[in-house]
Amino acid sequence: PRDDVTTSRRVAIGDMLAEAANASVLNWSIALEDGEVAMIRYTLDLRGDGRMPDVAPLALRLQRMVRGWVSDVEAALVETLPPPRAARLALKWAAAFPQNYRNLSTPAEAAEDIQRIAALNDADARGVRLVPGEAGTDPQLKIYKLGGALPLSDAVPVLENFGFRVIGELPTRLRDDSVPFVHDFVLEANDAAQQSDAPVLEGAIAAVLEGAAENDAFNRLIVELGMRPEAIVLFRAWFRYLRQAGLPYGLTTVVDALRRAPKVAAALIARFTAVHHPEHPGNAIEADQAIEAGLDAVTAIDDDRILRAYRNLIAATLRTNAFTPAASEALAFKLDSHLIPGLPAPVPWREVWVYSPRVEGIHLRAGPVARGGLRWSDRRDDFRTEILGLMKAQRVKNAVIVPTGAKGGFYPKQLPAPSN
Repeated sequence: PRDDVTTSRRVAIGDMLAEAANASVLNWSIALEDGEVAMIRYTLDLRGDGRMPDVAPLALRLQRMVRGWVSDVEAALVETLPPPRAARLALKWAAAFPQNYRNLSTPAEAAEDIQRIAALNDADARGVRLVPGEAGTDPQLKIYKLGGALPLSDAVPVLENFGFRVIGELPTRLRDDSVPFVHDFVLEANDAAQQSDAPVLEGAIAAVLEGAAENDAFNRLIVELGMRPEAIVLFRAWFRYLRQAGLPYGLTTVVDALRRAPKVAAALIARFTAVHHPEHPGNAIEADQAIEAGLDAVTAIDDDRILRAYRNLIAATLRTNAFTPAASEALAFKLDSHLIPGLPAPVPWREVWVYSPRVEGIHLRAGPVARGGLRWSDRRDDFRTEILGLMKAQRVKNAVIVPTGAKGGFYPKQLPAPSN
C-alpha cells in the first residue's frame, strides 16, 4: 500500500533482499501510480558470492514486511490473544497511533500498549508497564491514562520515590474520543530496580498514581529490598502511629534505617504475619530470634531505636484486619497501650489505630467498659495528643455514669477543595 511506504520500511526491505541474495543493493526506484499501490524496484549486484534467493520464502518474508501497520499490529496481538479479540482491538486502536509513534515503535510494542490501554476502566485508572533496557540502554517505563495527559509534576515525584531518576519523557496521544495517552519515560535505575518483579512494581506504581497508596520514600523499599507492597503499607501505617505517639524521627530517617537492616525489616513482617495471619501462621519465636540477631548487628543508635520501636508496636498488637478483605480500604490495629514504651500519660487501657491513604484515626479507651464520642481533628501530626486529652476529660465526666471514659478522633487526608 502506498500509504505505508516509509523510508525505514524501504531500507528494511532492501536489507532483507541483500541478505537473502548475499549481495549489495546498487540502486532503487519507486513508482507511485494513480491507484493505492506503490512499486519499489531494487537492483542488486550478484557478482562474486551473490545468489538468486528462493522465491517462496522470500515472498513470505516480504508479505510480512509490507502488509501494513494495522495488519502487523493485529498479527502481534494474535500471538497473545484469541483471534476475535485481537481483531477487535486492532480495529479500534491500531490506526489511532500517530505516525511519529509508528516510526519509533514496532507493531509488537503497539500490541502491548493496546492491551494496557484497553484494560483501563475510566479516567481515574492508570496503567504501568516496565520495559527493561537491553545491554547499554536505559530502561523505560510507560504510563497509560484516559481522559488527557498526565502532568509531569504528578508522575516524576512518584517515580523518584521508587528510586528512579527520570531522564526523558515522550507523550503520545491516540486518536479516540476517550483521549488516551501513552507516556514513555526513559529512566536511570540501579541494578535492584532492573531485577525487580515487574508486575509487582507496575502494580505498586499504578496504585500510587491512582491515589490508592501514598507517595513517599517507603516505596523505595519495594525496589531495594524486594518487599511486597502490602508490607510497605504496614510499615507506613506503623510509622504514622509511632509519630503520633512521639517518635522523634522523620520519614526519611525511618526509611533509611529499614534500608540498612533488610533482615530485620523482613523479620518484623514475618513476626507480624506469624501471629495474625489466619491461613499462614508462622513461627513467632524464630521471627523474634531473627529480629534480635539483626538488632545486634545494628551499629547506629538511631537505627536501633527505630527498629525497636517497630518491634514493640508489633508485639503490642492484639488484633488486626490486615489479612482480611477490609484491609484494602483501611488497616486497623488493636493495641495494648501498656506494652508500648514511652507513651505519654495517661496510658489508655486499649487503643485502635486506623490507617488508610484517605484518613487516619484513633480510638482510646481507659477501661473495658468506657463511653465517649468521636472528633474530626485538624491536627494531622499530633491528633492522638488531642484525643488523649479529651479521653482524660471524658473519664471525669463519666465517673458517675459508667466506669471510665473513651474518645476517638480522625484526620481526613484527601478532602476536596473547600469550593467543592
